[in-house]
Amino acid sequence: MRRLGPDDLRRCVALAVDREWSPEEAKWSLLLAASEVFGVDAPDGRGLAGAVVLTRWAADYAAVGMMLVAARYERRGLGRALLEHLLRAAGEDATVTLFATDMGRPLYEKLGFKPVRRSVSFIGRFKPTTTEKAPFRVRSLRVRTRR
Repeated sequence: MRRLGPDDLRRCVALAVDREWSPEEAKWSLLLAASEVFGVDAPDGRGLAGAVVLTRWAADYAAVGMMLVAARYERRGLGRALLEHLLRAAGEDATVTLFATDMGRPLYEKLGFKPVRRSVSFIGRFKPTTTEKAPFRVRSLRVRTRR
């Protein structure tokens, strides 16, 4: 188990792709810079076996994110080891939250997490409409830099 850094960006993206998640390089880059990312190098030397992100919102409040174990290492206790490491790092008095997939829910419940509500997410590309029924207008974002 080790703390991951910016040099691990490529490995984190590859791990996400291994689990058929979106590669989201920008998200991983931000998490590696602003959060505590823990990972385990694959014993076969092919990238990461697993990773998990701890994002602190306050001294005693944190969130778990991007909990991933490479498909070839699943069902071996690595997810549990990653999460237990993260919880120790968060501190015993911290309130820790997470959004769980149905696949991860049994592990999270074994470690004391309790469901509080169900969340649904959608993914796709936004397609602005040109009909007059739209209550708003969509335009491209322009970033201006000061000189």
